[in-house]
Order: sequence, then structure tokens, then C-alpha cells
Amino acid sequence: MASTPAGTGSTIDHTVPHTGQRLKHLLKPDGRRLHVVASPEEHARLHKSLSAVEPEGNFDVCLHGSPEHLATIREIHAHHEERRGQLRKKHASIYDEFEHVHRQLEALSNELHHLAEHGVSLDANFSKFGRSTSDHGQRDWDAERRQGRSLKLWKRPVVRQYLHKGLIWRSSELQEVASFELFVDLLYVGIIAIIGDNAAEDPTGFGLLKFTIVFSIGWKIWSDVQMITSWLETDDIVQRLCIMLVMTCLFGYTLNIVEAFETTYTMMVAFYIWITIFVDIIGQGILILLVRWAQRSKTRIGPLFRKWFEFHPSLNIEHKTERTNAFVTLVFGYSVVALLYQNRAAYGINAFFGKAILGLIQVFFFNWLYFEIDGWNIHTHAIRRHFASSIIWIVIHLPFIMSYVLAGASLSKLVLAHDCRDADPETLTEGYGASSEGEIRPGLRWFYSVGLGVALLCMSIISVCHVHKKFDGQRVTKRSRLVLRIAVAVVIICLPLAESLSSLGLISTTTGLIGLVLVFDLYGCTFVGESFLRDRRKCKYWADCPGSRRRAVDEAMKTGATVNVEELAVDEKGYVPAP
Repeated sequence: MASTPAGTGSTIDHTVPHTGQRLKHLLKPDGRRLHVVASPEEHARLHKSLSAVEPEGNFDVCLHGSPEHLATIREIHAHHEERRGQLRKKHASIYDEFEHVHRQLEALSNELHHLAEHGVSLDANFSKFGRSTSDHGQRDWDAERRQGRSLKLWKRPVVRQYLHKGLIWRSSELQEVASFELFVDLLYVGIIAIIGDNAAEDPTGFGLLKFTIVFSIGWKIWSDVQMITSWLETDDIVQRLCIMLVMTCLFGYTLNIVEAFETTYTMMVAFYIWITIFVDIIGQGILILLVRWAQRSKTRIGPLFRKWFEFHPSLNIEHKTERTNAFVTLVFGYSVVALLYQNRAAYGINAFFGKAILGLIQVFFFNWLYFEIDGWNIHTHAIRRHFASSIIWIVIHLPFIMSYVLAGASLSKLVLAHDCRDADPETLTEGYGASSEGEIRPGLRWFYSVGLGVALLCMSIISVCHVHKKFDGQRVTKRSRLVLRIAVAVVIICLPLAESLSSLGLISTTTGLIGLVLVFDLYGCTFVGESFLRDRRKCKYWADCPGSRRRAVDEAMKTGATVNVEELAVDEKGYVPAP
């Protein structure tokens, strides 16, 4: 679209690129040309070259995504909106027809671009599973088959994303979870089970100390592997061998967990040191604090630190959240598996079965709260919101996972307890019957209740770190819902004081309280003007089918006839596409 800026005789002519392409040159309403660059180095180089051939007032150079770039886009957009209004008022007779033609041409142009450009990205996928309709016999499939990439023994590591002068620069390629990361998670299923079961066997203060130390070490190893994978891209044989070394050390570490503070403490720490000796010395938290201090420091050493940390790796939010969610899923999965037992009674519907089902519902409620209540309708993720919320979100997941593992392991012991009616240990198979206790130890009550309560409190903190979307007419605000959640967490933590509660009563109470939190959250996320019980709105479908095709579809729907797609392919001009 061309327009004449006020006070100039020139014409603004912007070549509009297709979707996905960026405008690199913009002409402001005052006649100055703005050049958009991608990096500070390019900014300095282009400004220097333009200053040599043009007067300083004829051009501007800005970084893509900077406030100046955004302000200029808005200024030009407002100018063209005003110009369009003037044209509509001045040439009302032909304006509507021109707009219709323009929309049709734009739609066709986008479609051509999609077929010509975007189809290229699909070719690689089609070449693996079959030929696309755009081949027409012109592609040399044998030549493409010989264009494979070789796997290198070692490649120079490439930083996936980094921060530079307040801007984050990211790789254009989508970072997917690697298969070896999932393989490491499989080993952690066993690690979590061993650590949790060992803690439930010794519900004392010393047992809690052992659980905290051993689990923290395992979590640190997992976090370091995840961080290095997120920061660096190598995709070589050496990387696989390093992961295999980590797996070997983890395996040796796992074998020495149970007797860690008795006879195998030295062996366990030895395996730990081999993995973390290089990573723990650096310290991710110290790095963040140094970078932020260097940005604000006015001392003599400040510029030196700013030079050192001018480029530093950045966290990939998508990869971090996906890996953390996967680990939380492992923890929930362990809690479900720990509930399983073997029954040998002819009629197995008894107190054991009831407690196991209540435990299963409890895990499902926690999964619902974490993933679908707190993880839904997020406007700004905690990692992106602020450096403080980012650190809190990352750190708080350790006590959240530890407390829930402790509660899940204790729950498995409560399920097998026969301290209530209709809980005969003779109905259990030999191994499970021997583990059944006639009286719940006080430490087990505290492990279970405090674990659940602390996990609920940590989930509240995680929810506070996020910025959730709001809408007018919400029944209950997020703050009010979190107040109830914190209050319920405090009640659950204090439940061991009610010593008269049996294992069935304790599990029933906690499940009911967590269910109350879930129902209140679900109710609070609804709209005042709509029914909470059901959605009375009718389901609607729409399709883009203009002209005579739409009339044919409407007629077929009214009469109940079957729509003939080939007949609808004939457009208003009688064009029939080739078969």
C-alpha cells in the first residue's frame, strides 16, 4: 500500500513479506528510512557504512524487537490506518470493491507462498514416508538418499541460547527431548523407589536426614544432566559416552543407597564426586548472581565482569518445563505403583482395597492440581516473569518432589496396615502380610501428613510464581483459592496430632481435604454468568465455502443428501481441477 506522508512529496512504499518473513527496511511517515538489524555488531557496522554515504538525519538503525523498533511499527501502522480511513471517505464507491480484490489476492499470494516455501519443510518428512503431491516426478530420490549426515566422534559444543546485552538469542531449531534423557529417567524410577521405601522403613528424624541427603544428591545429578543438555548441543558419539558414564555412576550410587550411613557411605560419595566434580564447582546460582551484580556494579571490577559475562548461556524454558514435568510425572507414577499389593482372599473388597483406591484418587487429585489447574491459563511463566520467580520456581521443586515422595512411600505402608476394621493381614500374600503393621508408628503419621502438607504448600508457591490469565466475572480469584489451599495444607500437617485416627481415617481425611481444594479451584475458575454444572451452549461448526459451493452444501444439509466433493470442486467459473 502506498501513501503520502504529511509534509513530504515522497511516497511510503512497504513491500509486505509473507508470514514468517521480517521487514528489514521501514519508511517512517516523516520520510526517514529505518533499517532493522539482528545483532549489535550488525547495528554498528551498518550505521558506519550508511553514515559514509547518507546524511545522519535521513536514516535510523535499530535492533529487531527493541522498543524503538516496536514504536516505529506502531507509528507506521497508525499512519496507514488513518490514510485508509481517508481513502474510504474520499472514494467510497470503489473502495469496497478494491478491498475485496485485495483480500482475494492476498489469500492467493499466501497460498502460493505456502505451497512453494512451506512445502519445502514438509519434503523431508515426505521423503521418509512417501512422496508428496508436489513431486511430479522431478525430484531425484536416489541423489537425496545419498545426502545423509554422518555422526561425528566429537563436535565443538554449540550454545543453544544465550543472553547478550539484555536480549536472548535462541537457536532456530526446536529443541526436543533426547532419547538418552528419557533413558536416564528410567533409572530414576528405581532410585525414587529405593529412597522412598527406605525412608518409610525408618520413620525417624535420622531416617528423614538420610532421605534428605540422599535424595538431594540424586536430584542434583539429574538437574546437572538436564542443564548441560539444555545449554549445549553436540549430538556426537562423545556425548553418548558421557551419558553412559553418568548412567554407570548413577547405577553404582543407587546400589549403595540403603546402607549409605552404615557401611557404604564412602562408596556412595565416591560415585557422586565423579559426576559432579566439574559441575558443582561452577554453581548455576553463583553465575546468575555474578551476572546481575556485574550489570549494576559501578566499581572498577564491574566493567571487567560485564565483559566476561557479555555472553552467557540461557535456559530453554520449554525444555526445562518439559523435563521438570516429566520428573514430576515419574514421582506421581511411583506413588501409584507403591500402592499396589497382592490379595489372596476370595472377596478382596476390604479396607486394604479401600485405602489403596483412596490413595489412587489422592495421586490423581495432585496430578490434576499441578498440571491442569496451576499449569493451565498461564500468561507468563515463572522462568520468564522475573529472575527471582525463576529461581524460586526451580528451587521449590526439590522440596515439593521430596515431600511428595516421602508421603507416597508412607502411604504404601498405611495401605497395608491392619489397624482398622475389615483389614485382615491373612488376606494378603506372604510378602505383603509380613509388612502389615497392627499399629501405625507416630513417625509414619508425620512423614505422611507433613509430606502431603508441604507438597501442597510448595504447589501454592509454584502457582504464585506464575502470572495466570484473568477474565471478568471469575467466581473466585486466584489469591482466595490459594488461601484455602494453604489453610488445608496446615490442617493436613497437624493431622498426626489426632492420634485416634486409624490408617483408613487418616487417608480418608487427607483425600477429602485435597478433593475440597480441587473442587474449590475448579469452581473458582468458572464464569459467573455460566452454569458450573453444565455447558448449555450449542456446539457450532464452521467452514469456509463461498459462493455457489456454500449454497450447494446448505441444500444438501437441509435434504440430508450426501455431499459430492468432486462436484463442489467446480468453482463459479466452471474450472475443474485435474485429477
